Amino acid sequence: MPYKDKQGYTDWYNRNREEKIALSSDYYQKHKARKREWAKADHHRKRQLVFDHYGNRCECCGEAEPMFLTVDHINGGGRQHGLKIGNLYLWLVRNNFPDGFRLLCMNCNGGRERNGGVCPHRSK
Repeated sequence: MPYKDKQGYTDWYNRNREEKIALSSDYYQKHKARKREWAKADHHRKRQLVFDHYGNRCECCGEAEPMFLTVDHINGGGRQHGLKIGNLYLWLVRNNFPDGFRLLCMNCNGGRERNGGVCPHRSK
């Protein structure tokens, strides 16, 4: 579309409003699935970077299955930190993998929370 003054553009937009909305909707629908796939792949890539940096296994029991592993805040406070920062994997990558974090399996992490900060493996 050649350059028009503000009024000309407004007139063009009003005359072609339905067409413009339809084109925008088609574009969104075509690219929605691709954008979702990219975001999912990017999340998994960042998760793998974090796991590689922190050792790829539970620090307590040695579990190495990635589906069972999670990032743990060594000094506690993970819930409040998560509310403050949002995506933990993204934050860890952007902040160059700071100290104070480790990998634990879900059992050790949950047991530590329920057992006053000590994993049940360690309290036996």
